[in-house]
Order: sequence, then C-alpha cells, then structure tokens
Amino acid sequence: GEFRALENRNALVFTGVYFRKAATSGLNVEHGGRVEFYLKMGPIASDNAVCKASFEDVILEYNVADQWVEFGNYPAWKFRSDSFQFVSEDIPVEGWTNSTRFRFRQPSFDPLRDHWAIDDVRIFSRYRPDWDESEEYRKRRENQNSIVKLAQCCYNSDQCTIFDKVNTNFDEKKCNALPGFDKNERNLRLKSSELFIFFSFLSAI
Repeated sequence: GEFRALENRNALVFTGVYFRKAATSGLNVEHGGRVEFYLKMGPIASDNAVCKASFEDVILEYNVADQWVEFGNYPAWKFRSDSFQFVSEDIPVEGWTNSTRFRFRQPSFDPLRDHWAIDDVRIFSRYRPDWDESEEYRKRRENQNSIVKLAQCCYNSDQCTIFDKVNTNFDEKKCNALPGFDKNERNLRLKSSELFIFFSFLSAI
C-alpha cells in the first residue's frame, strides 16, 4: 500500500548480535529494472533510546551464479535520521537474468547499536523491448477489450451501442459472470443510437 513514514509500524528492523541481512528469492529481471525502498538508520540519541545510533553502512547487492555483487552503498552519516529516506537504484546490466536475487546487508556492526530498517521494498522488472508486438500480448489485449465491452453492454452504457451488441453477439446471461455485476444498476434508458433506429423504424411503417 501507500507508504507513510510517520505512520509506519511494519518496517523490517535489523538489530541484535547475529547476521543483519535480508535476501529475496530469484526474480526475473532479464530486461532490466530497478530497486526502490525506504531506509532508516538509527539517529544519534540518548542511551535510553529504543533505536540505537548507527555508525556502520548498509549495502545492497545482487546475486548471479552464486556471486554477490554490491551495487548500492548507504553510509550511516547520510541515512542516520528520525525518518525514512527514499532510495532508488537501477539494476546493473550484469544483474539482468531470469533469476536474480537481491540482498540488503550490514557487513559490520556493533551488536549494541547500529540499528537500521527498510520498508516498502519494490523491485520493478521491465518488459522486453517488443512486448507489445507479441502474439501473446495481442490475444490478451483482445480478451481484455472484449471483457470491457461486455461490461459496457451489461450496464447499457453510452460506450455500447446497439451495433456493438450485434457485432459481439451480446448475451445478457454472460453479465452474471462479471464480478460484482448488479442488473439493478444498469441503465434502462434508450440511447441516442437506439432512438435513431427506433424512429427510423416508425417512419418506415
């Protein structure tokens, strides 16, 4: 959902004496992409503060062929704050595979301090360059358009004319398959195109 730094209570927090890292499973980014997230490192505060001050850096890595490669470094002096800061990193070309892993890690730290947290991590993968020319895309687009047209006709909207109903072999029974369809909400009026045909018919007789 939408990130709200001041209201956030579900961040992934790193503290304690063990390894401080978090990794993803393999993701398909063979056509490139980027990693976006919010980062917060413990600010300098009193010894009684729950979030202990951070003095050690955090890094972002990708993994290809069981090799971790750093492509983002976040120094404590820059990200040490009372609030989260937004970060966006383009994935290096060398990391473009169909099963790339990503990892956040703090290589060294004092077990009693150096707290940090990440939230709203998003990894975007680009489509292949000719994605909108593929046969699969064409079929999905036609299928989606037919569903949209069915909904327009089921609700008797202005976007569905009587000619659309004829050309698509409109069957009102199919309306019940639309999620949330309520026949009581459909327009019961005649649209301009239908009125034209209606009056043309009257003139003919």
